[in-house]
Amino acid sequence: MTLEKKLPTLLNHWIQHNSDHAASYLQWAEKTEAAGMAELAAMLRDIADRTIAMNDRFEKTMELLSKP
Repeated sequence: MTLEKKLPTLLNHWIQHNSDHAASYLQWAEKTEAAGMAELAAMLRDIADRTIAMNDRFEKTMELLSKP
């Protein structure tokens, strides 16, 4: 498989992988918040936000691949 064909596959995989992780972090943030661990919950939400932001960069990378 050529690099040009492999990269979109990898990027899509990484985007989905990050989305799954971000969702898990948010679930744990809710659980820790309910358990009275507000600071930990805030940290997990921040990690989820950063993970989602990383996906924005992956999506921009995908756009670069589609340019001639």
